Amino acid sequence: MAIWQFRISVLAAALIAISGPGQLALADEPVVTAQKTAEQVTTEPVTTENGKMLKGGVRGAVLIMEDGLQKMGESTAEIQKSTQMMMTEVTRKQTQTIRSPNVLPGGIVIQPFPGPSGTIQFGDLPPRKKKMDYLMSVLEYHYKLLSNEVDALMIPEEKFPSIANEWNQIVALRKEIGESFDLLRPLTEGKSYDNDKIGKQALRIYDKTNAMDRLRRQVIKTVAAGNN
Repeated sequence: MAIWQFRISVLAAALIAISGPGQLALADEPVVTAQKTAEQVTTEPVTTENGKMLKGGVRGAVLIMEDGLQKMGESTAEIQKSTQMMMTEVTRKQTQTIRSPNVLPGGIVIQPFPGPSGTIQFGDLPPRKKKMDYLMSVLEYHYKLLSNEVDALMIPEEKFPSIANEWNQIVALRKEIGESFDLLRPLTEGKSYDNDKIGKQALRIYDKTNAMDRLRRQVIKTVAAGNN
């Protein structure tokens, strides 16, 4: 098993479900809908999994610092959820139920191979095109929101020196996320997919977004301490 595939198996434990159009739910994270950031988007259509349309095409908007940092957190959470679901999609396995446990005289139970579940996974299942198209549309939507939020954030001059290091790293990570997104997009187009390449790029985006969010939280703490 490749390292990125092992990482996916760990991340999958935190994944709950898609809870509605434009929503991706993850344990211990707020559910954020595309409509919550409607003031920042135009009317370019983005298709959801159930065929409905979201508004896309992010436009520039000036964000005050506290509000902008909050919106960045919402966008990073959505990017993490969609990349996690994409990694799960490209690692699906065929599952087959095998024989029931054997009960021997004296009550001795011999469990079926390979374990108590009575199922075995084998062979890769191809990613579903409808699911991949949906996840890419959600990922692109929230990446554009995040990029806009980073560019539009207004940092007061007197506060910048205390957060300059973290903020410069955030800006660099935004660029790296964009580079990985540009590599991922063509991999998800067409009728066939390279699961390994898709999984690696999705994991890179997940990790870089996670690193950005940790820095964002540190910026919030630093700013809050300076306000006291």
